[in-house]
Amino acid sequence: MMFIMPVRHRPRPTTVTFIGYCLIGQMFAALPYGFILLNDPERRGTLNAPALVLIGFVFPLLMAALGHFMLKGRNWARLLFCTMIIPYSALLLGYQMGALSLLRVITLIAFTLLLSQFAAQRFFAGRDSRKRRVAAKPPRAENTPIRSARYQY
Repeated sequence: MMFIMPVRHRPRPTTVTFIGYCLIGQMFAALPYGFILLNDPERRGTLNAPALVLIGFVFPLLMAALGHFMLKGRNWARLLFCTMIIPYSALLLGYQMGALSLLRVITLIAFTLLLSQFAAQRFFAGRDSRKRRVAAKPPRAENTPIRSARYQY
């Protein structure tokens, strides 16, 4: 009978957990808002159709997917998030959607800064955030016999 050892999971920093769940949760607020903008031309204002699709549907779904993969420790998701907030922020601020869009941009920038912290970087690199200490064996004295039968002469 073969025993399989359980896989040790890296401890996930609290900031990464918070950001991942916030990105998944923001999808539940952004998608209904996208449908509201789609059906209400007065609220939409000067927002054209491609920008509406990007702001209301594509970017929230993409951010939720990136949040899911960040929770799993995928570094590519963190890097893609850091690059995707630039066009997302430009779209949000370019169409002047009010204080809500400014708050979303500030939150995305704060998330980017939190994902740049040392503990988050070590988590995404696959290393434990705590320092590892390897215990060294004490040196063997020359007159001490070797106890293994394999090495006795």
